[in-house]
Formats: sequence, C-alpha cells, structure tokens
Amino acid sequence: MEAIVNDSDFKHTPLNKLFWKYTTPTIAAMVVNGMYTTVDGIFIGRYIGANGLAAFNILWTVYGFVIGVGLMIGAATSALFSIEKGKNNPETAKQYLANGLFLLVAASLFSSLMIHYFGYAVISFQLPGEFVVLDLAMDYFTILIMFSFCPLFACAFPILIRNDEKPKLATKLMIMGALLNIVMDYIFIYRFHWGMRGAAIATVLAQGIVMFCGFVYFFSKRSNIKLHLEDFKISLKMCGKILFLGISSLMMALYYCAISIAYNKFFGKYGSALTVAAYAVVGYISYFYYLFAEGMTSGIQPIISYNFGAARFYNIRRVLKKTAKILFGLYVFFLLIIFLFPDQIARLFSGDDIALLNETTYGLKLFLLTCFLEAFILLGAVYFQAIDKGKKATTITVLNLFVQMPFMFVLAHNYGVTGIWLVYPTANIPLAIFVYFMLRHDLKKVPRWYREEKRTARLAAGQMCETV
Repeated sequence: MEAIVNDSDFKHTPLNKLFWKYTTPTIAAMVVNGMYTTVDGIFIGRYIGANGLAAFNILWTVYGFVIGVGLMIGAATSALFSIEKGKNNPETAKQYLANGLFLLVAASLFSSLMIHYFGYAVISFQLPGEFVVLDLAMDYFTILIMFSFCPLFACAFPILIRNDEKPKLATKLMIMGALLNIVMDYIFIYRFHWGMRGAAIATVLAQGIVMFCGFVYFFSKRSNIKLHLEDFKISLKMCGKILFLGISSLMMALYYCAISIAYNKFFGKYGSALTVAAYAVVGYISYFYYLFAEGMTSGIQPIISYNFGAARFYNIRRVLKKTAKILFGLYVFFLLIIFLFPDQIARLFSGDDIALLNETTYGLKLFLLTCFLEAFILLGAVYFQAIDKGKKATTITVLNLFVQMPFMFVLAHNYGVTGIWLVYPTANIPLAIFVYFMLRHDLKKVPRWYREEKRTARLAAGQMCETV
C-alpha cells in the first residue's frame, strides 16, 4: 500500500510562517517536557533536601544515557524521514519510520542491560563515601532499571510525530506527560512520602503514558503515514544509516553525562555534597534556556531537511540566521533575569537552606556567562544532522567533550570551586569559533549532485531550443 504523505506545508507555506509553525510548538513542548526533571528537582529539594538533589544529579548521568539512545534514533529517523519526503519518496519515508520504531524496541533492551551492569559503578564513582547520597540515588535507580524503556520511547515519539507534520499534537503529548508527572510527584513525594522512589515512579508512569499514545498514533488514521504490522520489514542498510546519523545525538547526551560526571567528581573533591547539590540547581535553571535552544533547533530540523532534499539552499541559510538571532536575544533576556533575581530563582529549589542558596547564587552568576555559545554549538550540530552529514555533527559533539576536560583540570587545580564554575563558560568560546567556521565553509558549498542536475536541465533546455 502506498504511503500517503501530505507535504503541502513545506511546498506552499511561506518560510517565516513555517518557521514559527514548527518552532513555537516544539519550544513549548521542550520547555514543558523539561518539567519532568525540573519538577522532580523542586520536590526533591524542598521535601528531601540537599542530599536528595545531589543524589538526583549523580543519577542523571545514567538517566541521560537512556535519553540519548532515544534521541539518537528519534532525531535520525525523523531527519531521514523528512529528507525522503522532500525528495518525494513517500514509500521510502515510511520504511525509515518502521525501521526507526524497530530500533527503538531493540534499544530498550540494550539500554536496560547497560545500566543494569554499569549504572551503579558510574553512580558510586562520582561521590565515593557519601553513603546517604548513594542510598537515595539507588532508590531512584532501581525503578529506572525496570522501566528504562519509558523515557526512551517518550523522548523519541514526539520528534517522530512532529516530523509527520503534527507539531501541535506532539506538543500536546509532551504537555500531557509533564502535567501527569507534576501531579504524581505531588502525590508520591508530598502526600505518600515515598521520597526518591516516588519521584522515579511518577516520572516513568508519565513517560509510559506518552509512549502508549505514540504507538496508538502511528497505527491510527490520524497519522499521515499509517503503519501496519506488515510494514515492519527490517532493512539493515536503513537501520545502519539511522544509527550512523543519530550518533551525534547520542554523543551529545553522552557528552552531558561525561561532563556531569566530571563536574560532580571535581565539585565533590574541591567542595562537598552541598556543592554538588548547588551544581544540580544551577543545572535545572540553565536547563530552561537550553530547552528553548533545543526546542528551536529541533523545530527547524524538518524545515532544513525538507529544503535540503528539495535543493532550496537559500531557505536553509535564512532559517539558520533567523534562529541564531532569536537565540541570542533570548540569551540576553535570560542573563538579565539571572543577575537581577538570583536569590528568588534559587530559592525555588533550596527552600530555607541558606548554605545551599548562597552556593547556588554564586555558581549561577559564573556558570551561565556564555550559554548562548552552547546554543550556537547545538545549532551547528543539528544543521549537519538535518542534512545527513553525521560525521560533522558527531565531530562537534566529541570536540565539546575534549575541549572542556583540559579546562576542568587546569582551572580546578588553580582556582578550586570557583575555577570549576568557570570551566563551562570558558570552554564554549574556542568551540563556538570552530563551529562558526564549519558552518560558514559548508554553507558556501553547493552539493555536486545539485550542480549536475542543474547542468543537465540547462543542456536539456538548450537541446529543446535547437529542436524548435
């Protein structure tokens, strides 16, 4: 049966309108989806305390791996799906979607095994000897092992639904999951006093419902490409291409996991568990700007992929410039809020813990100085992934890790805790410069196949004139 793909959005909608149509719901979805983690942090900080925040922060380095696997498959499948739609190959687009869903099932088993065998070692490495913190982390970890497939699918499905030209539905799905998480956090942590275990149950239940709705959607009439069981014809070539293209998304998640491990380890060495808790709070707060950045860059991904497939390269340049300008404006606004109201923002998580409040406000003013550059680096990685240049996207992500680590050792050794807070803003500068030149070089080039097609068209037109 031929797949039915409605790509009228990309063909006929003005670019500016298309930009906001896809980025607005995606930003909203990302920000609301970020409430999964942020609300957990608020409830944990207020009702469990600084040790709970430290426990959740060291646990996130394992949780982030699961999210990364979901992003790897979801983002790559959606990019290839949109490229094929742009080339007017609906059946191939449908095959990529089916193979992407198959990979998600296989990846669920893989991620469960990985965190089962290596998760505790990663957690205990970060704060050895802090037994109270480690015990709290294990309460959450035991739930995550059993239900790791829930965050994996809940992360991938909204991306796939958005690229099926249903950005509003994807947004509603993520909002529903976030609201459910808030309600269940309140019930399990505040009312039932289940502590870290309650936070874990609330999160995986909310994500499990999102996962169920995603399956229902792609097998229903609401999907532009309705799947049937007979469509799941596994192609090793397609699966390999999805995994290769998605490596950059996985590496981005692993980069954040590795960086978080390093920060937790160094903060624990030069500071204390309280410093690790402050780093967790700073992470929650900075997460909001990053979610705006990730939402906007994710929103433009199908636009870039489609225009690349349709050989509309001028549109790609316009979209990238517009995105960079908006992200810079948001950065200025975000930084003003942070410097004007640091105590009020930090108090959401710290409650009446003055020591945690002071440590958090100190870190906020240092850590977020160049967060716009992180958004620009992300924009570069998403661009290369969207145009099926997985090697370049992965290079950006890997370099991000290798650039920060030398700064970590040097600044921590010379300036202690203050130096560690300055690692992130300092390391962003050289990498952002590198990404800028990568983008500049790539955008000046026109693909060979496009030049050959244009040359063939000109020759055909010339022959037609001679015939006439």
